[in-house]
Amino acid sequence: MLRFGTDGVRGVALTELTEQYATDLGLASAKALSISHVVIGRDTRKSGLALQTALAKGFALGGATVELLGIAPTPSIAFAASEQGCAGAVVTASHNPYGDNGIKIFGIGGKKLTDAQEQLIEREMTRSDLARNVDSSDLTATTQEIIDSPSAAARYRTHIESLVPANSFANMSIVVDCANGAMSDVAPYVWPNLVQR
Repeated sequence: MLRFGTDGVRGVALTELTEQYATDLGLASAKALSISHVVIGRDTRKSGLALQTALAKGFALGGATVELLGIAPTPSIAFAASEQGCAGAVVTASHNPYGDNGIKIFGIGGKKLTDAQEQLIEREMTRSDLARNVDSSDLTATTQEIIDSPSAAARYRTHIESLVPANSFANMSIVVDCANGAMSDVAPYVWPNLVQR
């Protein structure tokens, strides 16, 4: 079993960090932390959609309503969780090689999990009734609890813009390279507005 490192769990995508593991992690997190609503985003890795889908199913099985934010940078997930007073999760391995992936869970209000909370989740993951394989028939009743929320990205963009005083970038030449990362869905919208202020 993968264990929490400094920030979430990471491993080779779909080999170590499997869809089943992601489902179990979502279910364990919902139960251990009594999560009733969670926002989930992902980065641009090829394995991200499959792992996000599996993670969302796990949270839904644990009784949480799930809001999918799509491709979103990690800070935007924490922002959305803080804004809504709920938990958050992001499927990303940050600077790890492209073949890896990871899952980071935010506590209620978008806060970093404490060591004690991570241990509660890990203990829940080892329960024999949780470790069973969840087949598709178990998930039919949960699909209505998983919704897409594309407007969250716009709220995060507006928030970022509000943090920068007018004329902060006057007389500057700035190059932004998001390297196809999750911020590539935010920066192209935010930078033109900031430069023109």
